[in-house]
Amino acid sequence: MKDQYEELRKALTSRPDGYGLWEIWSQITAALLADLDALRAEVDRKNDELGSIGDYAYDNSTGPAVPDALWEIQSMAYAAVAAEKEPR
Repeated sequence: MKDQYEELRKALTSRPDGYGLWEIWSQITAALLADLDALRAEVDRKNDELGSIGDYAYDNSTGPAVPDALWEIQSMAYAAVAAEKEPR
């Protein structure tokens, strides 16, 4: 990836207008990476919330001996968190 980045930098900066294009490309890339970081943080926050919901449901359920709605909620919340942690 670093080599591709360097090739793009060289290609853009070798043109008379390249430095301007390089600056624009760099700003767009930085903005996209910031957006990606924000999205990752939001996913982590949502997973923490799901885990908390699962913990509450687990603590207040009569399951698994007598499954109830809270036991199902706990199962769904933990399954959603586990699915997000699986490698893609």
